[in-house]
Amino acid sequence: MLLYARDLRRALTLAREREKDLAAAHERLERLDRLKTDFLMFVSHELRTPLQHLSALELMDPDLPAAEMREIQDILRAGYERLNRLVLAGQQYLEMVAEAPVSTVGEFDVAEYERRLAERRRGQPRIRVEPAASPALKVRGRAEDVEAVEQILVENALRFSEQSAQAVQIETRIDGRNWCLSVRDFGIGFPAELGGELVRPFTVGQIMHHQEGTGLSVARGALMVERAGGRLSATSEGPGLGAVFVIGLPVLGAGGGG
Repeated sequence: MLLYARDLRRALTLAREREKDLAAAHERLERLDRLKTDFLMFVSHELRTPLQHLSALELMDPDLPAAEMREIQDILRAGYERLNRLVLAGQQYLEMVAEAPVSTVGEFDVAEYERRLAERRRGQPRIRVEPAASPALKVRGRAEDVEAVEQILVENALRFSEQSAQAVQIETRIDGRNWCLSVRDFGIGFPAELGGELVRPFTVGQIMHHQEGTGLSVARGALMVERAGGRLSATSEGPGLGAVFVIGLPVLGAGGGG
């Protein structure tokens, strides 16, 4: 009887795990289906720039001076490279959505992360780090994933604040049940209403904010944070007023988290 009960419990556990896996797979498929339309709209808009570059083929003429031929070649190369980046970035993002997330999300110590953050950014003149000296807490997620998202946000902040004399600020804090890492710049900013779109792929906000590149790196970062049970948000008070991107991850043990 005990053996039967043990086998029954094992079978029920396996059935629940399969049901959970199927639900997760179904959710990923639904998300991919929703993204198809957004992706087609995004690509149709983004293709205009590289296609305009590639139209320079019509200007190729062996009788042109060498300097003009080199200029046309540079235009063609830029168009090809932008098109290639767009295709690769879109493919990588869709592959991330389609693949099953890591089964064990993991956890890490925030005080250790903040110590390593200060070491990592030491000597970088355009970056100022203001860690919160957080207590010995653990949060859900993997430190290497957070570090990768942090790097994405810092690179974007530097790119969009090249004309600003103020350094990009990286801050950490405990906000209720979440540990937060924010990256603030004092650059070009964006209309406040576009904040939600900038962390999603293939949106109007992505198109308007990213004149160069694909704009999908932030969306990939948001997906990584989301899979750890967290959230990536973007805010700005308006064009020319800078922007703040915040990674929020749940503190383990806070309100039953973890």
